[in-house]
Amino acid sequence: MDIDTNKPSGEEEYRPADYDSSVFDATPTSSTTTSSAPDMGTNKAANIMEHLKRKNILVAVGVLIGIFCVYKIIDVLFSPSLPRPKTTPVVQAQIAKPIQQPTITALPSTENQVATSSIANRLNTLEQQVSNEQTNMDRLSSQMNDLQTAVSNLDSKISTLATSTQAVADVVAKQQASEAAKAVAKKKKAMHAAIPKPVYYVKALVPGRAWLATQDGGTITVSLGNNLPGYGTVEVIDPNQGTLITSTGAIIGYSSGDS
Repeated sequence: MDIDTNKPSGEEEYRPADYDSSVFDATPTSSTTTSSAPDMGTNKAANIMEHLKRKNILVAVGVLIGIFCVYKIIDVLFSPSLPRPKTTPVVQAQIAKPIQQPTITALPSTENQVATSSIANRLNTLEQQVSNEQTNMDRLSSQMNDLQTAVSNLDSKISTLATSTQAVADVVAKQQASEAAKAVAKKKKAMHAAIPKPVYYVKALVPGRAWLATQDGGTITVSLGNNLPGYGTVEVIDPNQGTLITSTGAIIGYSSGDS
């Protein structure tokens, strides 16, 4: 007896319908910040912005993974796979038995609506959270820009103040140097004024050389061009006149007792 294993033409294999899946792109965009600095403040602001960008990306990836997992769980719970209907073989020369059609049990429309509404509510909640994070990121970015502007203005003011301070310091240094030079000049002048000028008298003269007597009874000899303390250099020795003339204009001659 032959057995017909072919499936009847009127029978169709039942395959349960899957829900259409969609992934919402919730990757937030972040604003880019710019730096003109120079010193210790611009580097710290750039590090904070980089940390916030990475945190925003991780939050978006976590949201997408959570949506995908929720969808798969709901799909498994509310769409179980139905067993494939078995066909009854038909024996030739016997009365064909009617083929029992599989009973398809569909989910109540109310449960489908509840599940769909729950997914939509969760997605809306996640989207609202992402939107709030984006708003916070924009607010923080604006605050960082304001902070960078304030730091730049502060650096400019500090640079201007440093320049002004250096100029004042230079002026003060010049004034101090001038006052110190004046004080040294006054001190030297006072010292010269305090030292009594020595008195010399001509003791003997020859062309180009003179012997002078001092107040304490000593004798010194000078030639043309020699320095005579208190009178400058010797410029003229005149044996005929019996005088000696120095660069300061002083004229030294014989004492009143020698004349």
